[in-house]
Formats: sequence, C-alpha cells, structure tokens
Amino acid sequence: MPDMLFIMLLAVLLFGPKKLPEVARQIARFKNARDNLKTQLETEFGKLEAEARDIMPSGTQDLRSAFEPLTNLRQHFDNVISRSMEVEDKPKELPAAPAAEPPSPAAQPKTT
Repeated sequence: MPDMLFIMLLAVLLFGPKKLPEVARQIARFKNARDNLKTQLETEFGKLEAEARDIMPSGTQDLRSAFEPLTNLRQHFDNVISRSMEVEDKPKELPAAPAAEPPSPAAQPKTT
C-alpha cells in the first residue's frame, strides 16, 4: 500500500495534476490496444490451426512437424506479450548517476 502511494505522489510530481489524467488515458489506450491485438492474433492463430487440420490428410503421421512453424510463431508471440506485461508491472528504475571524475592535474590552476 505505501508503494502505491509513493508511485501516485511521484506521478503527480512528474506530470502535474493537470496532465496526469491525460497520461492515465494514454496508458489505458495502450493497454486496450495491446489487449485487442492479443485477442485478434489468438483468433487468427485459432483459424490457421483449424484450416491446417482440415487440409492435412487423415493419414499424416508427423502432424507435429506440420504445425511446428505455427507453434514456434505462437510461442514467440506469447513471449512478447508476457515480456510486455512484465515491463508494465515492474516499477521503472532510474539510472544511477555517473561517478564524478576528479579533475585532471592540467585543469587545476598552479599555485606558487
């Protein structure tokens, strides 16, 4: 619960109270578009699998090898979707500030 409050406070500080609703709408649109794409692709994969089963002769012994390209494509798609959900669920970490290098001796003024 405190994590959520921190994220909300951070969002208000980063975007401001006026821009925050628009940012939330954009995030929701992105999620809806991703979910719609996932549904459409799953539907198309289902249709392709059904067509392939209809086309395959009933005596085919090696059915798995016939479906291998489609299975590989579906697994790749599932991996991409799961990675996008992981990225979405993880809080973004800010990059560490680079360590300050000491000034070179040539850059320091000479004292006599």
